[in-house]
Amino acid sequence: MKKKFLSILIFVLGMFGLAQNVTAASAPSTIKTTGITQVKSYVSGVPTVYVKNTADGISIYCEEANKKFPRNSTMTLSREAHQGFVYIIDNEPNTGNSTVDYYIMQTAVWWFKDLVGGTSNLSSSAKNNIINSYNSNSVSKAIYDLVSGAKAFSQTSGSISLSGNTKFTISNGNYVSGEITISKRNVKSVNLKLVGAPSGAQIINKTSNSFQVSVPVSSVAAGSTVNFKVEASGVYYTYHAYEYFYDSSHQYVLLGELYSESHSVDDDISFSITKEEEKHNKLTIYKVDESGNYVKNAKLALYKGDCTNTTCASTNLYKSWTTDANYKYFDDVPVGTYTLVEESAPVGYLIANKQKVNITAQDGTYKVTMVDKKIAKVRISKTDITGTNEIAGATLVLKDSTGKEIDKWVSTTTAHYVDLKPGEYTLTETIAPKGYKLSETVITFKVDENNNVYEKVNGTFIKVDYIKMVNELKDKKSIKINKLDSETKEYVSGAILMIKNSKGETVATITTTNSASYIVLEAGEYVLSEEAAPSGYELTTEKIYFSVDDEGNIKIKNNGEYVDAVSLTVYNKKEEPEIIVVPKTGLTSTLTYIAGGIILAGGAAVLIKNGKEN
Repeated sequence: MKKKFLSILIFVLGMFGLAQNVTAASAPSTIKTTGITQVKSYVSGVPTVYVKNTADGISIYCEEANKKFPRNSTMTLSREAHQGFVYIIDNEPNTGNSTVDYYIMQTAVWWFKDLVGGTSNLSSSAKNNIINSYNSNSVSKAIYDLVSGAKAFSQTSGSISLSGNTKFTISNGNYVSGEITISKRNVKSVNLKLVGAPSGAQIINKTSNSFQVSVPVSSVAAGSTVNFKVEASGVYYTYHAYEYFYDSSHQYVLLGELYSESHSVDDDISFSITKEEEKHNKLTIYKVDESGNYVKNAKLALYKGDCTNTTCASTNLYKSWTTDANYKYFDDVPVGTYTLVEESAPVGYLIANKQKVNITAQDGTYKVTMVDKKIAKVRISKTDITGTNEIAGATLVLKDSTGKEIDKWVSTTTAHYVDLKPGEYTLTETIAPKGYKLSETVITFKVDENNNVYEKVNGTFIKVDYIKMVNELKDKKSIKINKLDSETKEYVSGAILMIKNSKGETVATITTTNSASYIVLEAGEYVLSEEAAPSGYELTTEKIYFSVDDEGNIKIKNNGEYVDAVSLTVYNKKEEPEIIVVPKTGLTSTLTYIAGGIILAGGAAVLIKNGKEN
């Protein structure tokens, strides 16, 4: 079975980019022949053709028609065949009839061997018959074309060369070369390598025919020159056919298989960068988030003059750009005052404040960092009076300070999150969950520039982790209990509160968290007290006496009279730091140490004695 190797192997082996002269495949030292099969004649005068193969199924073509073929024998590798046979083997016809294909190949081998080896395989009349029937006999045409191609064939060596514009320009903080052209012949792929290049240098915009080189400006020292080169390497292949021999009474044969040999080729191109002594101002602008990561798609502008507190005039625009995952570098910025403005922020970020930039002296290096803060993602929970169980089915509406509706949703069993810019907002419930009373509470809260959330409680904004709207069951009304810092008015966690009824029985114990607590009580009179203070706070001794009516409304006892109230609030004062007086040094302290030592010694003696008695 014969294979077409030339076109396939050039592609497949070229992909591997072999870098040294090696034989990709070696011809076998011996071949084992099989029997022969006669083929009918297609051209008058051509000797009888017999199909011959190796035991491996590779076609064999005899080179001497007047000698015997050694059937079922072992033949030995004799020599490399003429290069013209490479062409014949690689261009085996494909008529659809394998015996016709073999006939064409064998006849072409005989004819070409007559041309290069001085043999007489084909008679003049046979050759004339092939030539004369070229246009009328497809077999004759195929034989003649193979022999003509073999006569003209020569294998082409491979080569690589690099040329182009090696000058550099500065772009976004990098020296970037002109386009370098890759010219190649008989080479499928080219490997490129930087040699002696500065740190951070890389090959960019590479195609099969060209590339550029990029070098960070920062990697070349001012007043210095760096020289480096790019090396290109590749592989091309030559192909060989081989003849085998049995003995002098038998014919030489041509093995119908090609074997490839790889050859490395290379070229290089030199580059040089000279960085002059910097006699101008350099400005680098970084656009990052609060974690220091680059922020993309922010539209920035740099204006001449100070317009931090006024509208920046378009006539004063110095530069404008959209950020990417890198800094913005300006070279040779004139001395003066500038204003950096974020004209639009990426989705999910707040527009940063304007920043004044002062370029004060020639030959200076300036860096400016503008930080974008993320828009607050505020959690809003809809819970029952436990404050922990999310309730589904409530319709909630969120509005800004102008009354504009920002968001509207139906609660689920998980909290709702919404992105909010700094400002004041109100939260209301328009439809209550099934089985719960409609909450008539309007929760007012605000978000500050640092994304902190504050809920308005008794006229004061108190910092909270999230906003929580509580629903009461239809047949019960809950009582809201606040535990706050007496100075900051922020919620305090960890206090243990106790509620007792008029009989002195404990009806509820509450451990406070960083939000309000809720409880349902039967009608009656109660007292609220603190049993354990939060860490870092003094115990509150104040007791709150209150009553609950049949509808769950509460009244607080004030100067002997009960007055209406909407919630119960207990304040804690932070502990005062303990002051320890250290005795002065001198005689008095020395005597104190001596006396203390005597006491400790006596104590130790007693302990030893007690230990023995026990």
